Amino acid sequence: MFDSDGWLIPDAVRLRRLADGKLELKVHSDVFCDVAIRRTFPVTDPENYIVLLDSRGAEIGIVKTPSMLRTETRDVLEDELERYYFTTRVQAIQAVTSRHGVTTWELETDRGPRTICLKDRGAIRRMSDRRIILIDMYGIRFDIPDTRKLDPTSQHLIDTET
Repeated sequence: MFDSDGWLIPDAVRLRRLADGKLELKVHSDVFCDVAIRRTFPVTDPENYIVLLDSRGAEIGIVKTPSMLRTETRDVLEDELERYYFTTRVQAIQAVTSRHGVTTWELETDRGPRTICLKDRGAIRRMSDRRIILIDMYGIRFDIPDTRKLDPTSQHLIDTET
């Protein structure tokens, strides 16, 4: 069930979504129903160290490298994480204006155009040299996974605002 370092063995993990929408986990001969999946480091390392929790919220184990899971299990895991960590990805920044300490950002996102307001520069979180998360006044997160992939206008606006 666990490797020598205490991580769940990827080949031993089987996840599936039941007809009622709940997740079932099989690890060797153990079966867990109504499983929850969470990232242990959702901002700094969202792709690794995924914790599996039982119906009471107790830890079953951690998958260190989900990319090593079988395809069917990995697909269920990624779908569940996407549902839980619903974020909007920024594709372009059209304009940024400031008034009375609040900045208004006109964005193109994977969910269409959005206008968001940020209270202050603290709402702009640089997660790495490339990744930025904008948190609007309502706490909604807008993810820029790689600023290098933005168009030149968007990159200029990011440079002047961060």
